[in-house]
Amino acid sequence: MSSKKEKIPETRLSILEATRQILDSPKPRVPSMSEVAKAAGISRQAVYLHFASRAELLIAAIRYIDERQGLPARLARIYESQNSTQMLDRCVEVWGGYLPEIRGIAHVLLQLRDSDSEVLEAWNETVRCLKDVCRDCIKALKTEGRLAEAWTLPLATDMLTGMLSIPCWDELRRLGWNNQQYIKNMKLATQKTFCKDF
Repeated sequence: MSSKKEKIPETRLSILEATRQILDSPKPRVPSMSEVAKAAGISRQAVYLHFASRAELLIAAIRYIDERQGLPARLARIYESQNSTQMLDRCVEVWGGYLPEIRGIAHVLLQLRDSDSEVLEAWNETVRCLKDVCRDCIKALKTEGRLAEAWTLPLATDMLTGMLSIPCWDELRRLGWNNQQYIKNMKLATQKTFCKDF
């Protein structure tokens, strides 16, 4: 992560902001290139000058939204942990706090990922970030000798990624958990699942 922030060209920024607003509207949807062009007040060709495909646009929009919501700074807090168990707790806190902010966008991508290859590409980008952080948490536990013996690094990474995923969070919310309960209970569940001698 670079400490020097690059300035986004004005037209590109307009396109990303228009895409964000459509994805994050009261009735969120995955927009077409034409819809984005109209919302940004530019031609469809101008959108294609900046983004060769809708998948490329959606991935850039996700990264833009993450940056706008301060996700890089939140993730940095995970890596500032003093030990692996604190890292695991902070991972739950960060994702538990971030999921409500991207719920609408994530639902749109989830609904269409199986029927639209470009949306699937964008969805995979959102999951990649979570999986990378989960892998680093599990790796830290393993390095400190704290990872429960039944787990391999890949298997534990997949399990933690699934536990912290939008569908899991959504189902627990549907069952009546508020976000505070989710974070508290998920911390307990992840420590009990992955930490040796918990």
